[in-house]
Amino acid sequence: MNMSAHLFLRSSLALFALSSLFSGLVQAETNSKISSTGTISKGEAAKAKTDETAAEIIDNHLRFRGGSQNLDEAIRKIKSIQSLRVEGTIEERGYSFQTVLYRAAPDKLRMERSRKNLGWMITSVTATDGKSVWSQETSPDPLVPQTLTGSPAMALREDAEFYPIYVDWRENGVVLQYRGEVKIAGQPAQLVKAILPDGRNRFFYFDKTKFYLVCVGMEDDLAGARIEADIYPTKLERIGGVMIETTWVYRDQGKAYRTATWTKFEVNPTLDETLFKMPVVVTTKNAPAAAAVVAPAPATEK
Repeated sequence: MNMSAHLFLRSSLALFALSSLFSGLVQAETNSKISSTGTISKGEAAKAKTDETAAEIIDNHLRFRGGSQNLDEAIRKIKSIQSLRVEGTIEERGYSFQTVLYRAAPDKLRMERSRKNLGWMITSVTATDGKSVWSQETSPDPLVPQTLTGSPAMALREDAEFYPIYVDWRENGVVLQYRGEVKIAGQPAQLVKAILPDGRNRFFYFDKTKFYLVCVGMEDDLAGARIEADIYPTKLERIGGVMIETTWVYRDQGKAYRTATWTKFEVNPTLDETLFKMPVVVTTKNAPAAAAVVAPAPATEK
């Protein structure tokens, strides 16, 4: 496996990658640990009911994120963003990657990572068009793209969900349960458990008074293995009228292993569909396969 495959990184882009967050162990105020990596049966999920406190917390968070006390208006503002082009840096395990993300609703994602190695600029692409998940090293010499399966594919599919699962929780059959006040890194927060229709659990931790996101627990992908992680947003900015977390610190059992910092956002650029599709492999008789490299289409504001 090449270096880029070993260093498969989740994009975790704040606002819209939030839908992929949550699992992991987070220390509660009672010194007990809450695990969100488990699942419940679909039957149990069907029996569960949303409680009013959890719904109110989520609605207040949506108001904060969308910048309006009118819930419908806040959600409309969030959904007014249909695509994004984002630039930034991901630092992980001693490596620093210059990263560009292309995202399109509802479930398309392309992540380009570049770093220098022995004088060469190595660029790798990981992407999904909502169906297939693939990766390819595109420079210095294009390699044949590979279909991803297992943990890396699962991680990217989760990241590709453009909107958080709680934006349309009522319509999507997500059950919300209030789990009380907890302390995370010494900060009091309100915990909401989300039960997805397929039985998966996700946990959201919000500030008690302003309702911004304090921490999320998630089952992350690290070098091809699923780990439990706690993720802390450390910087927020209002972009396109929507509050977006622009810096994330990932921790595994309290130890930081990744930092994602996003510095440039283009809201609603026009993105070519070919960005997300696996490149066509051209073969000729008695010659090795060569992969066509898909160049990113210009991103222009709508």
